[in-house]
Amino acid sequence: MAIYHIVLVKFEPGVTEEKIKAWKVLASQLPSKIPEIKKLEVGTKIPHQFDRGWDDGIIFHFDNEIDLKTYLPHPDHLAYMQACSGTIADRLCFDLLV
Repeated sequence: MAIYHIVLVKFEPGVTEEKIKAWKVLASQLPSKIPEIKKLEVGTKIPHQFDRGWDDGIIFHFDNEIDLKTYLPHPDHLAYMQACSGTIADRLCFDLLV
Protein backbone atom coordinates (compact mmCIF):
# COMPACT_ATOMS: atom_id res chain seq x y z
CA MET A 1 0.00 0.00 0.00
CA ALA A 2 1.09 3.57 -0.68
CA ILE A 3 0.65 6.81 1.24
CA TYR A 4 -0.48 10.13 -0.16
CA HIS A 5 0.80 12.98 2.02
CA ILE A 6 -1.48 15.86 1.06
CA VAL A 7 -0.43 19.36 2.09
CA LEU A 8 -2.80 22.31 1.72
CA VAL A 9 -1.47 25.81 2.28
CA LYS A 10 -2.70 29.32 2.92
CA PHE A 11 -0.27 32.00 1.85
CA GLU A 12 0.67 35.00 3.94
CA PRO A 13 -1.43 38.06 3.09
CA GLY A 14 0.14 39.99 0.23
CA VAL A 15 2.57 37.24 -0.78
CA THR A 16 3.82 37.83 -4.32
CA GLU A 17 3.36 35.51 -7.30
CA GLU A 18 7.16 35.30 -7.42
CA LYS A 19 7.26 33.83 -3.90
CA ILE A 20 4.47 31.39 -4.75
CA LYS A 21 6.39 30.20 -7.81
CA ALA A 22 9.54 29.87 -5.70
CA TRP A 23 7.60 27.76 -3.19
CA LYS A 24 6.50 25.40 -5.98
CA VAL A 25 10.02 25.17 -7.38
CA LEU A 26 11.45 24.36 -3.94
CA ALA A 27 8.80 21.70 -3.41
CA SER A 28 9.45 20.21 -6.86
CA GLN A 29 13.13 19.77 -5.98
CA LEU A 30 12.46 17.68 -2.86
CA PRO A 31 12.21 14.26 -4.61
CA SER A 32 15.74 14.69 -6.00
CA LYS A 33 17.01 15.30 -2.45
CA ILE A 34 14.87 12.88 -0.46
CA PRO A 35 14.72 9.38 -1.99
CA GLU A 36 11.75 8.33 0.14
CA ILE A 37 9.53 10.64 -1.93
CA LYS A 38 8.46 8.47 -4.85
CA LYS A 39 6.48 11.16 -6.64
CA LEU A 40 5.40 14.74 -6.06
CA GLU A 41 2.45 16.48 -7.66
CA VAL A 42 2.26 20.27 -7.82
CA GLY A 43 -0.49 21.88 -9.85
CA THR A 44 -2.80 24.83 -10.06
CA LYS A 45 -5.76 25.18 -7.72
CA ILE A 46 -9.24 25.16 -9.20
CA PRO A 47 -11.39 27.31 -6.90
CA HIS A 48 -14.29 25.45 -5.30
CA GLN A 49 -17.15 26.63 -3.10
CA PHE A 50 -16.02 24.26 -0.33
CA ASP A 51 -12.25 24.89 -0.45
CA ARG A 52 -12.44 26.83 2.86
CA GLY A 53 -9.88 29.38 1.75
CA TRP A 54 -6.95 27.04 1.13
CA ASP A 55 -4.79 28.63 -1.57
CA ASP A 56 -2.83 25.71 -2.98
CA GLY A 57 -1.65 22.19 -2.34
CA ILE A 58 0.93 19.49 -2.99
CA ILE A 59 0.61 15.71 -3.01
CA PHE A 60 3.61 13.62 -1.97
CA HIS A 61 3.67 9.89 -2.72
CA PHE A 62 5.43 7.47 -0.37
CA ASP A 63 5.67 3.69 -0.50
CA ASN A 64 4.94 3.22 3.19
CA GLU A 65 4.65 4.86 6.59
CA ILE A 66 8.33 4.28 7.38
CA ASP A 67 9.32 6.38 4.36
CA LEU A 68 6.91 9.13 5.42
CA LYS A 69 8.35 9.13 8.94
CA THR A 70 11.88 9.27 7.50
CA TYR A 71 10.95 12.25 5.31
CA LEU A 72 9.42 14.40 8.06
CA PRO A 73 12.66 15.09 10.04
CA HIS A 74 14.90 14.91 6.94
CA PRO A 75 17.30 17.90 6.85
CA ASP A 76 16.23 18.85 3.30
CA HIS A 77 12.57 18.82 4.34
CA LEU A 78 13.36 21.00 7.36
CA ALA A 79 15.37 23.38 5.16
CA TYR A 80 12.43 23.57 2.73
CA MET A 81 10.06 24.43 5.57
CA GLN A 82 12.45 27.14 6.80
CA ALA A 83 12.75 28.56 3.29
CA CYS A 84 8.93 28.80 3.11
CA SER A 85 8.62 30.87 6.27
CA GLY A 86 7.19 34.22 5.32
CA THR A 87 5.31 32.65 2.40
CA ILE A 88 3.09 30.09 4.15
CA ALA A 89 0.70 31.36 6.82
CA ASP A 90 -0.97 28.01 7.56
CA ARG A 91 -0.89 24.43 6.36
CA LEU A 92 -2.96 21.31 6.69
CA CYS A 93 -1.32 17.91 6.30
CA PHE A 94 -3.45 14.84 5.64
CA ASP A 95 -2.05 11.34 5.12
CA LEU A 96 -4.07 8.83 3.16
CA LEU A 97 -3.25 5.11 2.94
CA VAL A 98 -4.23 3.84 -0.51
